[in-house]
Amino acid sequence: MDVINKRISVLLLIIIMLSAFSCEESISDEDCSTYNYFDCNTVQPYEADLELHFTISANTQKVAFEIIEGTIEEGKTIIYDTATTSSITYIMPLQQYYTVKATYENSDKTIYAIDGLDMKAHSVHKCDSVCWTMPTFSLDLRLQ
Repeated sequence: MDVINKRISVLLLIIIMLSAFSCEESISDEDCSTYNYFDCNTVQPYEADLELHFTISANTQKVAFEIIEGTIEEGKTIIYDTATTSSITYIMPLQQYYTVKATYENSDKTIYAIDGLDMKAHSVHKCDSVCWTMPTFSLDLRLQ
């Protein structure tokens, strides 16, 4: 009996956790008769654009940076590159946290700019379909 109670407790905990981390929203059935599916993307995306923004000026003509899969403390560097324009876009896999570390070199000092985000697609249940939306993923690595 004690084992059954533990299994039920674990099952309930899993259900609560899944519902808490869900990125889904629902629209009630009464909207279905008039809903226009024109803006509904039913194909789940697996990658998206990640925009990186840098400060490029006469004093700073290039900025070295690295894209880290995960946090800066525990992640793994997957891309090393140098920006020569104020904006660069990469196509990155979704469902992952990314951190970017930019290194600005001025004559006698080094300045680091760090930003990160969790890239996830969001879905909405609309009547009999799941519609996927893609937020804009952008990291600001500009000097203030």
